[in-house]
Amino acid sequence: MGRAMKGLGAVMLGLISLLTGCGSKEPYQQRGGTWYYRDQPLQLQPGERLTPLSGEFARSQRFGYFRGLPISGSDGGSFVVLDGHYAKDRQQVYYCFARRESEDYFTTQRRVVKVLEADPTNFQLLRRGYAKDKQKVFYEGTPFAVRDVASFELLDYGLFARDRFTGYYDDIPIPGSDGPSFTPLDDHYARDRAHVYFADKDLSQSPIVARSWRLEGALLDSFKTLESSYAKDAQRAYYKGKPLSVSDGGWLEVLSLGYAKTQTRVFYEGKEVRGADAASFAMLQPITDQADSRDAKYSYKQGQRVNN
Repeated sequence: MGRAMKGLGAVMLGLISLLTGCGSKEPYQQRGGTWYYRDQPLQLQPGERLTPLSGEFARSQRFGYFRGLPISGSDGGSFVVLDGHYAKDRQQVYYCFARRESEDYFTTQRRVVKVLEADPTNFQLLRRGYAKDKQKVFYEGTPFAVRDVASFELLDYGLFARDRFTGYYDDIPIPGSDGPSFTPLDDHYARDRAHVYFADKDLSQSPIVARSWRLEGALLDSFKTLESSYAKDAQRAYYKGKPLSVSDGGWLEVLSLGYAKTQTRVFYEGKEVRGADAASFAMLQPITDQADSRDAKYSYKQGQRVNN
């Protein structure tokens, strides 16, 4: 299961819960001597007592529960909730989430991942789905390799992290980066004492994978991130970590909707808008269905010239 799909499912589920109001009351309720998760009766054994925990979790003497169903192999007596997804008992760590299947959008599927390589005795949460024990770091229940677990820390922007050796984006080390000086500049750009880096996720692959690269020749002293994945230094301008084909010595004005311009060229999502006049180019106010920008002669829509 790709991380993007998990994250998208969680967001959609939260939106639907907000719209329908199903998040307005406790999910576990006892009515007429029967325990329910939402409107679903739980199949408890005679004498088995249920204790609602936070969010979608509960426990009985036998099991931990997620979204009204027992977690196979869990120990109810030691079962505790760590956050909205992670839980553990004396033997095992669990990562739990719900998503809607694309082929049956209105059916929510429960998923429980046993984090087999995690040590519950020293398992600790970080943020944004990350956690670690003394041996490994985990993202959404999946371990990934880091050079030094003890010094691994999440940073302020996006999916950047570092340890005492290197920087990371998502779950990949950034080749050649220096951990002690590694600092994010925004959600995608970062730097260390010697270089500037760009990192994002390759949406063209399935599953989606993280990637990063060094901006060769970028000037650290003058490097500045801008909006919409644009950046510049004293010599050149960049879009998503790639130098623009014409950069006019680093002069760049970011407009909106993916547009930017130098003194002589206009760009849309990093690609030159051929024939556009930079001096007169401006965004339309308001934007119409037919066009989003224009220069002295022509109108444009998503970087393409349209009929006036």
